[in-house]
Formats: sequence, structure tokens, C-alpha cells
Amino acid sequence: MKVEDLEKGLKDEGFSEGVVKASIERLQDEDQVRVEEERILSKGAARAENGVYPDDEVHNFFVEKVRKGAAVVKVDGKWRAVLSPENYEGPRNLIKKGKRFEAVADLYKENGKFRAWIKDVIGK
Repeated sequence: MKVEDLEKGLKDEGFSEGVVKASIERLQDEDQVRVEEERILSKGAARAENGVYPDDEVHNFFVEKVRKGAAVVKVDGKWRAVLSPENYEGPRNLIKKGKRFEAVADLYKENGKFRAWIKDVIGK
């Protein structure tokens, strides 16, 4: 997203330009976003764009079910996969039934089960 579009959108919602800039700076200090060429990118999106994961693919995920110790996710609208907590590098608030997100991930089979290893969430 362009920084200018973010500033305009938040200004329309009543936030001052100073508050928006301070918020972006804070997110940068906390290493949650990066600003590159007047665009604001999530940490995962910046990594994917810069080729940090050259051999990995980006997939769309839909959380179908959350149970103790794992979640069942639909990958690219085609396959169901088990997602274990140790194989998820992303915000916890996305692992709730009905949530959708895009992520850099490895897909693999282990003990007869299709599994996902999510390395970085790049979009919602």
C-alpha cells in the first residue's frame, strides 16, 4: 500500500497527519512494517518481495477449524492441511475459525498427513 493512500484514508477517518506518521514510525521501530519507495509493507511482504524465501511459494489459507494443538486450514481453496503451533510464524489473531490470510509456506506430508509450515504472513 502506498504511504500516501494510508495517510489519506486515516485522515478521512479523523486522524491527524502527525498521528499517522508517528504510528508508522512506531511500527517500523517494532519491526512490524517496512517503508520502501513510498510503500508500506508488512514484514512478511517485504521479505517475500526481497527474495528472502527464493524457493518457497506464497499460498492462500482459510482457517476451517481450530482445536487443541493444531488448526485445520484450507490451502489455496483446494487442500486441507494440519497447521501445528510450532510450524506457524505469524500473528496469533489469524488462527481463528473463518480467518483468511496469504503467507509464504512449505507444504509437506508427514506420517500420512498433509501439513503446512507457515514462515511469514504477507497479507490478509
